[in-house]
Amino acid sequence: MESWEIKEEEPICILGDIAESNVEAFCLALERLPCGSHIDMGELSIEDGIAMACIVSSLRKIRPVVLIEAPQMLAHTLYKTHLLSSGFQLIRPREDNDF
Repeated sequence: MESWEIKEEEPICILGDIAESNVEAFCLALERLPCGSHIDMGELSIEDGIAMACIVSSLRKIRPVVLIEAPQMLAHTLYKTHLLSSGFQLIRPREDNDF
């Protein structure tokens, strides 16, 4: 059983813990979401850098996308890689500490 879940409602809700050990299956599911999705990430935890890199790559495939309560490191990564101006919108990014 996966340690994550994607609830396809509006907004789409992603729950769970993503790490290198389970990121591949998670990213395949993420890439099946429609472009323009609003995704609530308030209950998502990204555990390591490998998972972060894979998630960012998958999110790029479904741009434009609105991320609600994205984990702090995801929001920071999108900012530092200049992706916020290319199809990503952040709403209330969290101020937590991922890995």
